Amino acid sequence: MIERKVRLVAIRKNLLFNELHFTILSRCNYTYAHKISKGLDATWTSVVTILREFEELQLIKRIKQGRVYMIDLTPLGKELVSFYNTAFLPLTKQVNDINDVVSHNIRTQDDIDKMEGKEDAKEK
Repeated sequence: MIERKVRLVAIRKNLLFNELHFTILSRCNYTYAHKISKGLDATWTSVVTILREFEELQLIKRIKQGRVYMIDLTPLGKELVSFYNTAFLPLTKQVNDINDVVSHNIRTQDDIDKMEGKEDAKEK
């Protein structure tokens, strides 16, 4: 049910969730935008732009505290983060593990020549 709600709203807003979006959303536990951007090594402007999109989707709420706006997850946002952590995060880790294995198994032609002993023939 959660993914259907968010997908419908995101489609209306032409918003595509990627890993950065979910990372930002998962760090919205009563904090402020500057702290999120520092932790991700991202620009403040890009984080604030994404946070505005989240606020339109009602995934976060801004709470004014003095001069600073604190950002907190709404119940829908908390549900989406838990769904991401249980469903997509393990899948992402598996894909990354597979990519690591594949990239380590790729050999160049020079590596193949060395293994077959053709390097000696080239030097002579």
